[in-house]
Amino acid sequence: MGCGPSTASSSSSSTTILRKIRRPSLTSSDAARRRRLSITEPGAAGEDKKPSKIRSFLSSRSSSSSCSRGVEAVGVDDIVATGMSKGSHSLDDAARGRRWSIASTTDSDLHHRETYKDKDTLLLGGVPERTLRDSGIGYACKKGLKPDSPNQDSFLIMNVDDSFTVYGVFDGHGLRGHDVSNFVKESLVKLILNESKDAISEERGLDRALRAWFPAVQQRLEAATKSGEVDAACSGSTATLCVHCHKTDTVTAAWVGDSRAVLALPSSPKGVEMTTDHRPDKPEEKARIEKSGGRVGFDGHCSYRVYVKGQSYPGLNMSRAMGDLIAYYRAGVVPIPDTRRKAVLRSPVRETSTSSGCSTNSNWRPGDPFLLVCSDGVWEFISTQEAVGIVSTILTSSRQAQTAADVLAKRACRRWLDQGGGVVIDDITVIVSCLVPHPPST
Repeated sequence: MGCGPSTASSSSSSTTILRKIRRPSLTSSDAARRRRLSITEPGAAGEDKKPSKIRSFLSSRSSSSSCSRGVEAVGVDDIVATGMSKGSHSLDDAARGRRWSIASTTDSDLHHRETYKDKDTLLLGGVPERTLRDSGIGYACKKGLKPDSPNQDSFLIMNVDDSFTVYGVFDGHGLRGHDVSNFVKESLVKLILNESKDAISEERGLDRALRAWFPAVQQRLEAATKSGEVDAACSGSTATLCVHCHKTDTVTAAWVGDSRAVLALPSSPKGVEMTTDHRPDKPEEKARIEKSGGRVGFDGHCSYRVYVKGQSYPGLNMSRAMGDLIAYYRAGVVPIPDTRRKAVLRSPVRETSTSSGCSTNSNWRPGDPFLLVCSDGVWEFISTQEAVGIVSTILTSSRQAQTAADVLAKRACRRWLDQGGGVVIDDITVIVSCLVPHPPST
């Protein structure tokens, strides 16, 4: 069933924001460039960009050897063969047993959807939406101000048998970025559901799985691009995946790109950044890019970008990403994730309710932990510390993670209007989770 976090109050605030957005068309080049023009098509630099030419180029490469480039071999071929076979799990399987999921789907009206409108979502698992809103989890996924492009963000929230909960944000870029971000999300779901629960609950097993899943999805993207199922040659996506293991009460993050995850803890009320943005100007990233035939240059406005040496493309403002196959082969942009784990370190455990397989956040107290995962539509103008402060304030007053997600998304949109000139607004995705303790799985 389709669902979204909309309420009467959020609808009213959306209308207010839309009124402010009605401004002249693109006139400020500086403001326009603040929006991530992540990658230019090869044809912009005079290179033939016909799909057949690109597929021919990709066919000359060996995906099985390339996708493990720069990372220890972790059985990528086996994962692709088993984890993504026709009979493998999908989001529909989240409705079986004690499983539920909320995930984005590509908007039915694509670029015609109005600015700041919710992205289409799908709720599976038989848990009423109201129960989910009361479970300590909130989300928002809003289309930016970009009339010729659909919302390219995707997101995933999935609980598996009360053993672990997965939170994912995928920020697409390029002409087909919305397809790539959705493909990455769906592919990771299949891998997660095919993985042993025991392996994911064990630290070494989870680390190994995360490091294998990302290059496995990249290999699948390349195969799908060659077959014409999707076009990831000049389009790609960030990927930030956070796994909350209920048994160990730890959060493990794996990521490529700049969709940031932050963990607020009693010992760190300003927030601990679980991820660090993969930027091309970082020395270790720049060294890899240059060794792989790319170069890093400042665009003259606000970003360092990755280019093929001697060319003006792709112009990607991150050093790691899913997809972006031309940049992968010719400029050193890789899909290899970094990982980080933190113990949640709670205040005294609060009483929980387990009706419908969910717990309530009505007893959340200041200083209790929460997880925040957002696309860079939030982080462009809002710092980690400010975002944590906004969410903490709302949770303290309303005890509703959904309200906190809505308020943070609205605040991010207003910042784009006020500080970005109101000419462009990036897509905005927010996930807030109070990481409520779950009962032991039986």
